[in-house]
Amino acid sequence: MLGLLIACWINAYVLIAGLTGFLIDILLYTYLLKRKTWISVLIGGIAGGAPAFGGYMAYPGASIIDALFFMLIVSLWATIHIWFISTYYKEDYVKARIPMLPVVKGEKKHSYFFIVFVGSNHNNVHTTILKKGYWICYSDHSSNAKPLSSYTYI
Repeated sequence: MLGLLIACWINAYVLIAGLTGFLIDILLYTYLLKRKTWISVLIGGIAGGAPAFGGYMAYPGASIIDALFFMLIVSLWATIHIWFISTYYKEDYVKARIPMLPVVKGEKKHSYFFIVFVGSNHNNVHTTILKKGYWICYSDHSSNAKPLSSYTYI
């Protein structure tokens, strides 16, 4: 509750991201989808990306489009990460009766989904970071904190 009050103080985007992430994670992912469908991980990934969106939008003047790309990168990464773990612990998911992708669709189809998601995430990272030039290099490598203007954008 305190976190939502602080988010409200920062700006509306941070509050919306916090509420959205919480509601998607608790209601959609945990209660409605987790034990019913393998697609639940995709929804859970969106909930995992919501804090990235909120954190990005906390900076005054941040671009919504850039924040959405950042959220998408985190969401896709979370999905890839969980599907990889579910492959490794496939038998545990079978015993727990949790319908993860390799359990429901098999490991061959899982590998196709995995390749598509890794490729999608690679393209999003490339678009967001490399093409927009968001690599930040610190112009003075001293240990003293510098204002934002002392960063060089490549």
